[in-house]
Parts: sequence; C-alpha cells; structure tokens
Amino acid sequence: MQKFILKSGDEFAENEYFTFHDWQNITTVYHAHEGFYEFFLTYTPLKHYIEDEMTTLPAKTLCIIPPGIYHCLLGSDNKTLISNHFNFSIKTPNFVRFAEQHHYETDISKPFSFFLNDSEYAFLNELCKKMLLYSEDSAKKTLYMETFLNTALMLKNISAKLSYENKPDDYPAFIKRYIDDNITSNPQIAQLYKLVPISPPILIAQFKELTGTTIVQYLVKRKMDYACSLLKNTNYSLAIISEKIGYESVSHFIRTFKKQIGENPAKYRKLFENKMPPS
Repeated sequence: MQKFILKSGDEFAENEYFTFHDWQNITTVYHAHEGFYEFFLTYTPLKHYIEDEMTTLPAKTLCIIPPGIYHCLLGSDNKTLISNHFNFSIKTPNFVRFAEQHHYETDISKPFSFFLNDSEYAFLNELCKKMLLYSEDSAKKTLYMETFLNTALMLKNISAKLSYENKPDDYPAFIKRYIDDNITSNPQIAQLYKLVPISPPILIAQFKELTGTTIVQYLVKRKMDYACSLLKNTNYSLAIISEKIGYESVSHFIRTFKKQIGENPAKYRKLFENKMPPS
C-alpha cells in the first residue's frame, strides 16, 4: 500500500492550530501526520489499517494517533468502503502546551484507542456537533474544542489507570486526587464511581471518612473554586463559565455559586475586575 505524509501545512489553514471535520466518505489514504496529533471518534464500525496491521473498531471508539504513525480507515462494508467518523487534529506544540497546562501526559508516542460507554460517547458526540455548528464562531468553537480535548485526554487517563491495581484503602484518596487533577475537564459523578472496583455506597462512606464530606459535595466545591478562578482571571461570560464547569443552566450555576461562595458571580467578579486581562 502506498504511503503518504500529511504535513501540518496541508491540514491547517494559516494561523490555525486545530481543525476538525465530519468524515463520511470513501476510505482514507494510508498516511502519517507530520507535526500534529489526530483524534477520531467512530460513528459506525470501521476497519483500521495501522502500522501494517488490520484491526476492527466498533462504533463509539475514540482513537488518538500521534505523529509518524501510518494508518487509514475503511468502512466495515467491503463493498462501499465508507468511513464514518469525526476527525479532530491539533498541532504538536499546541497539544504539548495544552497537555502540560492540564497535567496530562505530553509524550504520546504510540496510538491509543478505547471504547466509550453510552454517556461518554453521547457527551463527546454532542461536542462534535457543537464544533461543527459554531465553526464560524471563534470563541464558542475554541470552547468546545478545549472541552473535547480535555475530555478525550481525561478518558484516556481513565482507561490507562484502570489497567493498574489499587489497594482498597487507596480508593478514596485516588478519587480525591483525580477530581483535583481533572477539575478543568469537568469530571462527572457517574464517571468517578466507575474508576474504582467498589460499590458507590462503600466509596462514599470511605471518602467522607477521609475528607469529612461526600464526593458530590467535594466535586461541587472544586467546581466553584474553578469558577472563581475563571471569574477572576478571564472575561468569559457566565454562560461559558457555567458550561465549562458542567452546568447546563446558568441560573442553577448562579444559585450554587452563591450558596458555596456567599456572593453571586457578577458581584464576585467586580471585586477583581481591575485585575482582569484586557479583552
């Protein structure tokens, strides 16, 4: 099979560091990326020819392909060879910078793929749709891109960590540390319960013994801490901040913030407005 090198100059427009598209077309060519990482989410089962080996990917699979890895995607139907997936690419320097800022592994040299459960797939699929919907809105497009990348890397971490054995006594500390390390990725309570092989009631009781609070209460507190940071250091609207920390309703976010912090978000921001960076 003939090999092609896809360079960042071919994939990205000038001054662009990430790009994305829905691919519902014939098979991709056998190619490697030079200068960027590729993430793709499968909508249907696909055949993945990678590094001279053929594998089959089920629907709802997320794959991360680092630079220099040759691969191509083919439909599972040998007659039509239609590849149906969402493709997201980011330049290597920007990927490394983003990973460092969010405390993720920065040197991913091998391809990585993992199957998503229904809620994980639904969340990522919705982000894909929003990126496409707001492709002309730079602020919203960037927000959804960052959330997609955060979520993808968080799920990669989950998948990787599940391959290690943890002692039962370490589970509450592991959950606390995981929340602290991934709060900018908007961790969900249902995902947290799946990280350790004990029942939620036992985990909740052990976590409260360790921290003096429930997992839900601790997660809300850390989300409000993150909201405080965004209010102090960015010009994001309340709607964007609410979405970043996982609240679909702005009014719900405002009520929760006031209950936790003692002030509504707008008044809290005014305390720091002279210190905020210019728009």
